[in-house]
Amino acid sequence: MDTPDEEKRQQDIEDVIREATSRRPLDVEALREEQRVRNDYRWLIRNADEATFKKGLSDLGWTPGSIEFEQHVRAWRALRRPFGGTPPGEPSSPPEASSPSGPSS
Repeated sequence: MDTPDEEKRQQDIEDVIREATSRRPLDVEALREEQRVRNDYRWLIRNADEATFKKGLSDLGWTPGSIEFEQHVRAWRALRRPFGGTPPGEPSSPPEASSPSGPSS
C-alpha cells in the first residue's frame, strides 16, 4: 500500500503527463471574432454598394489605400460587373484569403 506522500507524488506525475499530452485549449473568443469578421465580409460582398463596401472594409480593419484594400475593392467590382470580361489590370477572381491583422503583401 502506498503512503500518502507516494500517492500525492503519483497524482502529480499523472497531472504533468495529462497537461503535456492534452490538446491546447481553444480561444473561443478569438474563434467567435474570426467568424464575425468572415460573416460581416460575406454580407458586404453580397449586399453593399461600393461606398458601403469600402466603409465596411475599413471598419473590419483594412487600411484604405493599402494594396490589399484596393485588391478587395477591384475584386468586388469584378463580381458586380455584368458578364463580359474583366478590364485589364483587375483580377478575375477575389484576392487570396487575408485578414486585416495578417501580414501584408
